[in-house]
Amino acid sequence: WIALELINNEGEQGSFYIFYDPAQNLFVNDELSIPNLGTPFQLPTNCRNTKQIATMCSKVQGIDISVRKEAPEGAKCDIILAESPDDQINLCRKQVTDWINKGKLKPSQVAILCPHQKPKSPMKDIGEIAQVPIIIDFKKWGNGDGILFSSIRSFKGLESDAVIIIDLPEINSISHFTKSDVYVGCSRAKHLLTVLTSTQSLIDKFSS
Repeated sequence: WIALELINNEGEQGSFYIFYDPAQNLFVNDELSIPNLGTPFQLPTNCRNTKQIATMCSKVQGIDISVRKEAPEGAKCDIILAESPDDQINLCRKQVTDWINKGKLKPSQVAILCPHQKPKSPMKDIGEIAQVPIIIDFKKWGNGDGILFSSIRSFKGLESDAVIIIDLPEINSISHFTKSDVYVGCSRAKHLLTVLTSTQSLIDKFSS
């Protein structure tokens, strides 16, 4: 905070805004400690996602997340049981191919997210889908050079028109994977969201 305040105080006095979403706290176990900056201004309305995706995010968080009344309804979010790595691969291929071919989405509009980096994921040996390369470079993805594969945590702060989350485990079943990880992953999708999980309990929870 001292460094940030010193930067802000250089030259003319400027404004210093802090945006904080406790639901996206992925890296700190304790409550965030920030200086006393006065009464916060609440921003409770979801302005990124369709109503369907916002509803999914509400189920993940266990709270009602409001959306703008003019927000599009959007397509239903699919959460699908994929018990084996081969199931994960085949269903991911099917969904992404459908988005690229039938949906006419550009590669830069599609992201594959996973709790793990690609070498530790079911997609570790898969280099392309629908004759489009799978890439891990964010800049190349933005340039349209391929479909992005990223861990959920690496994709925090970004967004994509269509997101498929693969290999989603039970919450807290593996190290460093919490409800916040699921929420961050789902909320990265602006228009289309598909989730592949090997855990029936997650389907029961998020489909109800």
